[in-house]
Amino acid sequence: MSIQANNKVPIGETMTLNHASAERLETSGNSETRLDGWLRPIVVTSCVVAIALLISAPLIFPSTIVLVLGSALVLGMFSLSLNILFGTSGLLTFGHAAYFGIGAYTVALLVSRLEWHPLAGLIVAPLAAAVAASILAPIVLRGKEIYFGLLTLGTAQLVYAIAHGTPAWTGGDEGLIGDFQPSWAFDLSKLYWFTFACVAGGALVLWMVTRSPFGDALRGLRENRLRAQFIGISPIRYEYGAFIIAAFFAGLAGGLFTIYEGQVQDALFFWQMSATPLIVALLGGFGYFLGPVVGAIFYTLLTDQLASRTEFWDVAVGLVVVVVAIGMPSGIIGALESGLRNILGNSRPRVPQRATVMSAAPAASSHQKARADVTTAPVLLEVSNLTKSFGGLHVTRDVSMKVRKGTIHAIIGPNGAGKTTFFNLITGALRPDAGKVQFAGKDITFANPWDRVKLGLGRSFQQPNIFPALATIDNVALAEASVRGRTARLVGKLPAAIRDRAAAILKNVGLGDVALVRAADLSHGDQRTLEIAMGLAVEAQLLCLDEPTAGVGPGETRQVVNAIREIAQSQGLTILFVEHDMDVVFGIADRITVLCNGSVLAEGTPDEIRRNPDVIAAYLGSNTAGDQQ
Repeated sequence: MSIQANNKVPIGETMTLNHASAERLETSGNSETRLDGWLRPIVVTSCVVAIALLISAPLIFPSTIVLVLGSALVLGMFSLSLNILFGTSGLLTFGHAAYFGIGAYTVALLVSRLEWHPLAGLIVAPLAAAVAASILAPIVLRGKEIYFGLLTLGTAQLVYAIAHGTPAWTGGDEGLIGDFQPSWAFDLSKLYWFTFACVAGGALVLWMVTRSPFGDALRGLRENRLRAQFIGISPIRYEYGAFIIAAFFAGLAGGLFTIYEGQVQDALFFWQMSATPLIVALLGGFGYFLGPVVGAIFYTLLTDQLASRTEFWDVAVGLVVVVVAIGMPSGIIGALESGLRNILGNSRPRVPQRATVMSAAPAASSHQKARADVTTAPVLLEVSNLTKSFGGLHVTRDVSMKVRKGTIHAIIGPNGAGKTTFFNLITGALRPDAGKVQFAGKDITFANPWDRVKLGLGRSFQQPNIFPALATIDNVALAEASVRGRTARLVGKLPAAIRDRAAAILKNVGLGDVALVRAADLSHGDQRTLEIAMGLAVEAQLLCLDEPTAGVGPGETRQVVNAIREIAQSQGLTILFVEHDMDVVFGIADRITVLCNGSVLAEGTPDEIRRNPDVIAAYLGSNTAGDQQ
């Protein structure tokens, strides 16, 4: 399920920006940069103090508190594993307990039935959970948004039913109780420190994964799944990987649970257990990496204290969760961050005052590539007899068209002519009922959108389709990294060269001064221009623009038009665009195709289309060819 909980990006929820590149982009007027300069030392100091307290807990707290803190750490690991799905990838799961339970029972069964050493069982536990996830992932990932959650719930209940129905192995309701701890771990202090070390190690690995290029791709899918596909990211591959990683660390948490608690029950698989990590992540803050750990400590201590004071402790815990959800929607860490931002100053970055439209963009350079001949240039895109119907409604009928390399080709027509559907058939958002699409000599009729992007076909949409919570430069850098195959890395950062090229692209389209501004804070015209920049980042041979000037004012229309013209002239890029503004069409198009009622009405140069009587009657009107109906 795609989420966007906050208007501002939490500390740490940015892409793996190369520091040298970032410093070259920073401006002294950016209030968020100055603010984070104050916040980061405070956050780092707070984390160091908290970690020191957790490490020294057996030395300064009574054993009852230490026991509770150890359980909280295990729950924190469990919730961290879920957060890579929900917080990072935007996938809401209701069945994560299945992998926690598999990890827990793996240790219990290996120790009790096969007499393995508990540490050997702990090594196998996350692997067993990951194997189970690799089998179930193709099933649950077929569902989208809430249906994904329901499928995870169904598979978890299936695992619970199997565990409950085999009491000879699982112990049923009574579970399994035994000496699942290493001999040296009967000392509570040693057991706690061992648990802390495992959780800290797991958290460090998860931190590296979420801050890697792979994590950047997951955040892109979370922010805008459709746009992610059209910059070369395959959703199923990345979500499959995230699902297995989450299950692996859930299995680790389950194995730690068995060793720490010394018992397991089939209730570990039940849906209520899946709700617990969601609750604690909500309490701590989904948008923050350590939010689940903070939430787990708060939840476990709260539950322990209330359970010892009232028999209605579960009601009281529920009330606290509701109050936190309403009063602190960003969680405990989010509330603390907001408080610090309010104390230190305004947190909203200010978009620089910019000259109208493309005045910041460079004029056409002296090394422009010559425009292609509209009649003799090689064909880059060829569409043959493309047909698409929705039920009994024929949206496109035997549409054929050729787009020649290096030209600007426009598609026009009245509303309902099938222009957007035709565009979606070309770019892979829809599959045709009949016909053929060839790009650069390759048949791409049934190719996935992300595969078409990697062949050199980029696109924009009728409405700005970007990653709103990411910085402007992160939108462009993610597009370039994904098409180059750099987002599959589980560790490290994006190369500085990618950041530098993203910065250069933004400068060339006139967005260099807003590179570090959150994309959602850009003007409508700037967001349109950002889409063009993302098309350049994927190194598109053909850039498909769906109504690039829709919803923008006259000044911003000139911005987009100038950007299109400058790009086409300076780079020899082929552009195919749908547009209703006839001034734009006749001003920049080399060739025009007119659609009407799902079929090609006419095709030719702007002068030919302007004088075509059928086009005038059906669309342009009899006054001037530039009038829009």
